[in-house]
Amino acid sequence: MEWIQAFDILTIQETKLDKSFPDSQFTIDDYNMFRQDRKKGGGGIMVYIRKSIPSHRIRVKSNEVEAIVIDIQLGQQYMSLLCAYKPPAVTNNTFTNETKEGRTWLDICDIYDMVNLITEPTTICKTKESCLDIIATNAPVFELHSGTIEAGLSDHKLVYTVLNRKVMKPKTLITIGRCFKQFDEKAFNRDLECVAFNMAYVFDDINDICWAWEKMYTDVLNDHAPIKSKKIRSAPGQSKFITPEIRKVMWKRNALKRKYYKTRSSVDWESYRTQRN
Repeated sequence: MEWIQAFDILTIQETKLDKSFPDSQFTIDDYNMFRQDRKKGGGGIMVYIRKSIPSHRIRVKSNEVEAIVIDIQLGQQYMSLLCAYKPPAVTNNTFTNETKEGRTWLDICDIYDMVNLITEPTTICKTKESCLDIIATNAPVFELHSGTIEAGLSDHKLVYTVLNRKVMKPKTLITIGRCFKQFDEKAFNRDLECVAFNMAYVFDDINDICWAWEKMYTDVLNDHAPIKSKKIRSAPGQSKFITPEIRKVMWKRNALKRKYYKTRSSVDWESYRTQRN
């Protein structure tokens, strides 16, 4: 499988494996492997991640969709990778109805502004072309280019995306402020009492008096609460407008909406409407 070396991360759906196939049979040098088999055969998914990329699997449970969730670190960026497969037996209505399972994916797309990077058909038959295989992200700015490859192993094309590592480097912002971590109010006041503020009035001009007074006060303040600079790294793919507080409000709105669809009560509708507005 030399061709796999072209990928840093490779996800495979419909592996059709079970526990009778040991991991050693699919191990590839320099890659960590994550797999999830279906108990009754068919389906199944597998993920290969290059060992140079820190990765950690997050355990999730779904009765409808087969999924593997992995936290990864690319440079200084932390991301969550979801590899999911919808079996043909699961209807599309599962993702459009108002049940808890059906709303989860739509809520994620809504809150995190998910965008599909694959814009061309991934499966073609005599009567129609469909884009059934997608790569969705909330940080399309990281994308260098995406597309499909005719691998010849399935009637579905292989979908891929290439990330722009230069863009993924967080911007460094420098903030300047006073550090009150070791500030002692009593000691600060004692030192202020020792300052000869009356010396400022040797000047006749009011501006000079203000300058001298402020200079003496600031010198004491700098000793007790020094000015320090702090570097803050911000990811360019993150929205500047959707703050953690706004996300919490959006989650609450969606939770109230799901509750209303479950109970259909006027009280729950009013709670959802109020939160929405």
